[in-house]
Amino acid sequence: MDRLEKLLPVLDNAGYSYVFAAGPRKKHGCLIAFRTGAYSPVDEKMVEYDIVDVRSEGGEAARRGSSFRTKNIASLVALKRVDSPSEGVIVATTHLFWHPS
Repeated sequence: MDRLEKLLPVLDNAGYSYVFAAGPRKKHGCLIAFRTGAYSPVDEKMVEYDIVDVRSEGGEAARRGSSFRTKNIASLVALKRVDSPSEGVIVATTHLFWHPS
């Protein structure tokens, strides 16, 4: 998601709330929008892939599976229905950047 300054007023005017997450020192990121009258946020989580181990053995580069930082993230939001608070949904999105080296 880029250009937040242009999108956020449109979302607000259309009756949407949102959760925005970005990796360290990144201007763009992941946005999850939801209709304000239909859902309300319960919890949110951002996963920074650069700090998640993918293996249990080896040095840091081997455990993390990379030799450089991509600042890739995932964003998860738990939402409950406004008209039925015992019901809800978890929405997730991710930003992945692949570099051939």
